Amino acid sequence: KSMRWIYKRNKLKFQISFIVFITKIEICIGISIKSNTKSIIAICKDKNNETELKFQLNYFINPSHSISYGVSSKYYKIFPGELKASGNESIVVPKIIQKEQGLESAIYISDEFKVSDKLLIQAGLRYSYYIALGVADQRIYEEGLPKNEGTLLETVQFGKNEAIEKYGGPELRMSARY
Repeated sequence: KSMRWIYKRNKLKFQISFIVFITKIEICIGISIKSNTKSIIAICKDKNNETELKFQLNYFINPSHSISYGVSSKYYKIFPGELKASGNESIVVPKIIQKEQGLESAIYISDEFKVSDKLLIQAGLRYSYYIALGVADQRIYEEGLPKNEGTLLETVQFGKNEAIEKYGGPELRMSARY
């Protein structure tokens, strides 16, 4: 689902866009493996939700050259999956993987130049910032050793919408279409 509002001014020289995207993806896989001694029957489920808000300004220098700039923010809600036994004969141990959520925000500028009817060049700079958000349990293990219950040092708990980890930095973008 998406919604877009566009305002144009100065004989198509300037354009303002406000865009809302809502994406929901669900994947479900059934697994059935039988041998003489064991049965593995399971259902795996994965679901992702994304909501993005974007405010963009476009300046059309001439019909072959334009500059776009703006801000965007995307909220991710990820359900990495669950494994459920399907039937009484299954040897599968049910497992639900903890939900994850995050917020990615960015500011960007892009320059697009149409060299010819066949060649289009685009270059831009984007600074993005991502925050992984709680509720979550983060397991801390001994450095340099295999991750298992024996090398587990502690479990750090994060509350609702508490920042777990933050990442950010500039991104140089370039593309060409022929």
